[in-house]
Amino acid sequence: MINLEKRLYTAVATATGGRDGRTKSDDGLLDLSITPPKALGGAGTGTNPEQLFAAGYAACFGSAVGAVARAKKITTGTVTITAKVTLGSIPNRRQTRRRPSTRRPALHHHRMTSHRVRHSD
Repeated sequence: MINLEKRLYTAVATATGGRDGRTKSDDGLLDLSITPPKALGGAGTGTNPEQLFAAGYAACFGSAVGAVARAKKITTGTVTITAKVTLGSIPNRRQTRRRPSTRRPALHHHRMTSHRVRHSD
């Protein structure tokens, strides 16, 4: 486990009712109902937890790409990240898989730790 030298921010959110309920941040800025997607037997009429995870992951990963580029004095322009969150099964357990991809024509051939970075022009 990595110990943080300094905590910059901690997000707090509470979900009530599981996959078919409501989620709310402690500051009240996020407050929405969540519903399972049709593919998992839900109505598919609202936001689902996987979409929230993908959105948060994409936003954070995009910020990290921008920070690394700035530190290396690389001008990127707008950084666009698409994150895909897939639920699937492997023998005897459930797994969440995340795959970030980037779309930025100004930055090429840079590798990010264990994440795969895809470029499309």
